[in-house]
Amino acid sequence: MSLRLSIIIAILLVPVFSRAETPVRLSGDDVLFEFAGVGTDSSQLGSKLAVTKKASSNRLCGFQIRGNHTSRANPHIEWDMNIDQIVTPERAVAGLSAGTFEVTDHKRKPRAPITDLSFTLNGAAESIVAAVQGIPNADNGIVAVLEAEPANRLFAEFQTMHPIVISMRYSDGRSDQIEVRGFRDERKFGGGKNSYFNECLRGFRAKLPGEIATTTR
Repeated sequence: MSLRLSIIIAILLVPVFSRAETPVRLSGDDVLFEFAGVGTDSSQLGSKLAVTKKASSNRLCGFQIRGNHTSRANPHIEWDMNIDQIVTPERAVAGLSAGTFEVTDHKRKPRAPITDLSFTLNGAAESIVAAVQGIPNADNGIVAVLEAEPANRLFAEFQTMHPIVISMRYSDGRSDQIEVRGFRDERKFGGGKNSYFNECLRGFRAKLPGEIATTTR
C-alpha cells in the first residue's frame, strides 16, 4: 500500500473514530432543575407556606448541570452548564451558559473556551446545535442561544431519563463528550404538564420536596 493511500485512509477514518468515542457518563445527581425570578407561588407565613395564585411575568426555567463535581479523583475535569428558557411579557428565548475546568488539589483552572456545542438526543438523526455568542468571560465561560423548536425538544428530553450526549469543541483544538440523563421528577403526579419545568413556564414555582403548604382563601 502506498504512503499516499495510507494517509488518505487515515484521514477518512478520523471522523469515524471520533463518533465512536465513549462519552463521559455523568451521575444522575449532576442534573438539577433551576428557576429564577419565578413568581414564587408561595409566601412565608410563620413556619408554613401560603400558596398564592399570581404568576410571575418574568422568569427563568431550566436545567443545571454540575458535571463531575463530586469526583474524588485528583486531578479531574468538571463541566458547568445552565440550559434555560427565559420568559418575559414580550418574548421567550432559550439559551445556555457553559464552561469547563481542570481541578487539581481542589483548585479550579478554566479550560479553553468552548467554540462549538451540540446535543444529540436518543434516537434523533441530527444534533441540536447551540450558537455561541460574544466572547468568553474571565473563566472562559461562554453563552449560546438555541432556536425555539430544537430548544422545545431539548427541554422535553431533559424531563425524561433518556440519555443526552453533549459534544464540545474547544479553542485549543481539543474536544470531549459527556452523557447526561434528565432531571427525575420524583413526585407521583409530577410529569407532563405538571412537571417542575412546565409549572415554571406558566409562572408558578412547583412546591419542592419537604415544603409545607397551606392554601389561602
